[in-house]
Amino acid sequence: MRRAAIDISPRILAVGVVVSVTLVVAACLAFAASWPVRLAAAVFATYVVLSLFLHPRHSLLSDPFAIHNLTRVNLLVGCVFSTLYVASDTLLHNEALVLTALTVTFVSLLLADVGVLFLRSAPTTASVADDNDGLIYRLLFLLFLAGWSWRVYAFSQGLLQGTLLGTKLELSGSSNALGTLNGLAGIAMWGCVIFSRRPRRNLPLVGAEVLWLLVTGSKAATLYILVPFVMVLYRRDLIRIDLRFVAGVAVLLVVFVGSFVVIHGYRVAVAKQIVDVGYAELSPVRAVSEIEVDPEDFQLVGQSLTERLNFAERFLLILDVDDREPRDHWYGRSYLMALTWAVPRAVWTDKPSMSLGRFFATEYLGWGEESRSEAGVTLWGEGFLNFGILGALVAPGIWMILLQAVYGFGLRHGRWGLYFVAAGYMLMVNSLSANVALPVASLSQLALVILGLRALVSTATVLGARLEVRPHG
Repeated sequence: MRRAAIDISPRILAVGVVVSVTLVVAACLAFAASWPVRLAAAVFATYVVLSLFLHPRHSLLSDPFAIHNLTRVNLLVGCVFSTLYVASDTLLHNEALVLTALTVTFVSLLLADVGVLFLRSAPTTASVADDNDGLIYRLLFLLFLAGWSWRVYAFSQGLLQGTLLGTKLELSGSSNALGTLNGLAGIAMWGCVIFSRRPRRNLPLVGAEVLWLLVTGSKAATLYILVPFVMVLYRRDLIRIDLRFVAGVAVLLVVFVGSFVVIHGYRVAVAKQIVDVGYAELSPVRAVSEIEVDPEDFQLVGQSLTERLNFAERFLLILDVDDREPRDHWYGRSYLMALTWAVPRAVWTDKPSMSLGRFFATEYLGWGEESRSEAGVTLWGEGFLNFGILGALVAPGIWMILLQAVYGFGLRHGRWGLYFVAAGYMLMVNSLSANVALPVASLSQLALVILGLRALVSTATVLGARLEVRPHG
């Protein structure tokens, strides 16, 4: 019998809810420069906190790791707090648009909260071990080693470069395949954790992946690896949510925020190396030894973090541009791109990009054509570009409902379903900042990889059974 989701006394929970609501309301009232915006943000934030604890089907009390709960937290940080931080200085010249952005994102969350009421709850029992777990684990461990062998080879041959180890520009036509190979070890690592009889023994594999992401310059390492890892342990009844767990999460959050400053210093050191000696002589080890942390870095990193998490400001920018220069809507064209992910560019040479990041960066942010960087258009921005305000209200809500449905569907299908959920967990959580085609393509590719692995295991099991059968006489 599975224990309660959260092993904390009702009194302490009640105090936690009151303190949380008080803090978020105080933050909303303190940071915004306009009282209407302050009140709107305070209502939004209060609802998010209360729904996290009181939603009848998907709350922290029923399933702390439900995708919809992470979505709510994402909106609290990315829509409420980040918008207040930026809008108070730069965008409050059009208060009506700020209120519109907050209202639309709030209503889309309300629609999602109503929609998920009709979804089946995720199972609360841990997945049962299978006789083939040992075989599956060995195959996935070999795949993990193969993935790491590719990383070492690619890095030594210069196929991967830069702080994020992106592919060379001249290899951009093969970047998807190279990127998939680069992530092979990470996918195999999740399988090793899930199919192992003792998941904690795989901590070296988890640590290797975290270290890899940190060395290659990704500040999201602690979230993309550690959050799903804790979710897997919880699903397998290996941890309990109590006060010690909550305190540990608080410490990890402090470490995570602090890592932004360190990674910022690392990227600066790498950039200096590239200027001095070029990519050929790039040394991550040397870059680590040359990290310098300046007190002003904390403020710069805070601003950068706020800008990256700010979904509502990007949506607000689209509203602002459309208010001054109205454009024709796309009527679903960008959503149809999600259906083309399986068509290779070798077959469709003029296949348009599935990402709206470059379009948004050049058309709305004014970045130059020479820049290769992208910026997330967000679900609300894409909805507005396709169907106006109605699209921004409805489309994100539908997507949030689908995310929770996929999460529950995966957990109802044993270890392999948990495998998919763990490997795609943060892809789903962070899908709010991109257009729909990107997470659809990424999750579909992940599903195909896992289905292929399952087919491989089934074939190996059948062959093994046939070899064991020997004729008598």
